[in-house]
Amino acid sequence: MHVDDIGLGTSPWSLARRWFFICVHGLDDELFAEIDSFALVVGWETRRPGPFKRLYRYSRFDAFTECTVCEGSGDAAVTKPGECAQGECAPGRCGGCAGYGRVEKVGTRGGRR
Repeated sequence: MHVDDIGLGTSPWSLARRWFFICVHGLDDELFAEIDSFALVVGWETRRPGPFKRLYRYSRFDAFTECTVCEGSGDAAVTKPGECAQGECAPGRCGGCAGYGRVEKVGTRGGRR
């Protein structure tokens, strides 16, 4: 609920209710100011589903998909011999994703958006 969604009635209860929501909103902003600033700097998406709640998401996660070689496990046990690309994988790691279980989707950029 946003402060502007509250009616502008002049009864004592509506004024008290409005001031209460203004104070809650201000406290919410103050408590999350540092992490919200950090999220803005590193490029995370921020959602506010309610008072004193935040959801942070890094949009670049959309650029990754499950590795088809190891089926997302990162384990070399399911990797076929000779699939280790350019010596990047250590023993026990998948050759397709270097043990991470995720690979970048075709056609996505490697840097920040």
